Amino acid sequence: MSRWFNIADPCQEDIHYMLSPIKRLPDLEDLIQQRISQFSQITLTVTSVIIHYHLSFILDISN
Repeated sequence: MSRWFNIADPCQEDIHYMLSPIKRLPDLEDLIQQRISQFSQITLTVTSVIIHYHLSFILDISN
């Protein structure tokens, strides 16, 4: 079977030509790591607020 470029569905290496995203976007991994770091910081902040909120009721330490 000949290979072809697939632009509509998930690619399969055995029947589709595939281009490496790293070659086209050399900073891609750094950008992904930055977003993960930003998301982690937001998640930690939200989690801290939620924990403080629940603890204020449990321990009755509302400010």
